[in-house]
Amino acid sequence: MRPTTSLRLACFPVLCLLGGLWALGAAGCGGSSPAVQSLYYSLQYQAPQPRPAAKLDTVLTVARLATAPGFNATDMYYGNDQVELASYNYNRWLVTPGDMVGDFLARDLAASGCFTAVFSYRDGVDGRFKLQGSVRRFQELDQGDKARALLELSLTLLDTSQASVPRRVMFQRRYRGSAPMAKKDAHSLATAMSRALAQVSARVTGDIVRAVARRLAAPAGAKPPRP
Repeated sequence: MRPTTSLRLACFPVLCLLGGLWALGAAGCGGSSPAVQSLYYSLQYQAPQPRPAAKLDTVLTVARLATAPGFNATDMYYGNDQVELASYNYNRWLVTPGDMVGDFLARDLAASGCFTAVFSYRDGVDGRFKLQGSVRRFQELDQGDKARALLELSLTLLDTSQASVPRRVMFQRRYRGSAPMAKKDAHSLATAMSRALAQVSARVTGDIVRAVARRLAAPAGAKPPRP
């Protein structure tokens, strides 16, 4: 048998197999199976109640928060550490974590009633005080058969009226929040992450109000007090 004949005979079953796979694929594409739709999730929790006793005569701007490179996507990540992460198929966040967290922080700070006004970066208004930073972690943290939503932020509060950077920086802090999930799925992750952000947002608001109150109470021209 010549090599050419042997080659043709060897290729025949492969070609048949490819043709069969193509036929199955075509049948699947033309079938009546419904298309898989992606679900999009946002966070949801009640805005804080106003705190009129802490009213400060000043304006605060919340800059657009960045997101750490590993989490700068709308994927809903899960895993037991930062070495290996996976994401839920067909389930995504509505926007990236930085945009979502920043919008909720701006909402909560405005709802607190502690400032004359609170603006986001979209408003194009610069207040004397400015909150900026990034989302460092935003994921489901698996712990055996249980899981928690984990959120980590790095935030810096600035007094833009100060000329030098050391005086401009009022504080730079990391915040961490977590909440248990009812089960390991995307809906439970969104629900628990909402609770985690509500906890962190309350701490952030308290820290900002105290730092701004001290700065406003300092005599004109004096060295700004330490946070």
